[in-house]
Amino acid sequence: GDTSTYGGMLKDATSGEGASTAAPLDGKAFPVHVYSHGSSGFAGTAWRTSRTFASHGWVVAAPNHVGNLLRDGTGKRPLAISYLRSTDVSATLDALEKLPSEDARAGKLRTSRVLLSGHSFGAFTALASVGVTFDAKVLEARCASGEFSVPCKPEEIAVFTKGLGDPRVAAAVPMAGTPSDSVSDYGAAKAPVMLMSGTLDVSSGPIFERANGVDVTWLELTGGCHEVFALGGCKELDETRGYRIVATYLLAFGRRLVLGDASENTQSIVTGQKPVDAVVRYHHKGPTSPPGGP
Repeated sequence: GDTSTYGGMLKDATSGEGASTAAPLDGKAFPVHVYSHGSSGFAGTAWRTSRTFASHGWVVAAPNHVGNLLRDGTGKRPLAISYLRSTDVSATLDALEKLPSEDARAGKLRTSRVLLSGHSFGAFTALASVGVTFDAKVLEARCASGEFSVPCKPEEIAVFTKGLGDPRVAAAVPMAGTPSDSVSDYGAAKAPVMLMSGTLDVSSGPIFERANGVDVTWLELTGGCHEVFALGGCKELDETRGYRIVATYLLAFGRRLVLGDASENTQSIVTGQKPVDAVVRYHHKGPTSPPGGP
């Protein structure tokens, strides 16, 4: 078929448009990985890892976050964007559950337990969708400061205080994310979390420190820049090497928490017993969640 092109810009010569759907590896249903892009990005920014998951029998769903795409620029945003991104994730899962009967994947997607990853602002989205809680007073103060492009509404703040967690998220991987003062408790996450960040970019260490009582891992990639988790191009970490590191941990984490893979190889990667690459610094705290499963 035709070569895949993402966002009209990124060509992937090894993937084809309109490819036929293979049968599920277990003969029943496909596991699902949802990806949330960064601010002023688009769904195809993590095309390399999406391709990897597809080649391992997963279905990857990456929504375009309308109102926060490349064409929308980098200026002020309305507060609503911060919660609409999580509702995009939930709406994506809803849509996968309602695929038309002529779709070869209809009724064959395991949406009750999914892996969710997010890059940059998508890291905030992943954490919100896994159930972290928010501080209404901090949000009100931020609104009063004029931080957002339009005045905040009380009902918008109420959305955060009610919570944005989706119980279908069985594991979350926030990449290149920074802590938000609006989050009152990172330890309220309802599923295991694997943070990733690069030493040449923002650190996810503060999130790791604030996430208490939950199964949380933090991977630091020495020489990793902001785009090591998406488009690549870091000066001190080879693009292919960085992609392989990220994809290896993502897939192992998904296999363990979504598919219930308790094999020695998968377990040793997720628990840090098997070093994937010398540039990775592994941190973990909290209870270690047992393998999940369909």
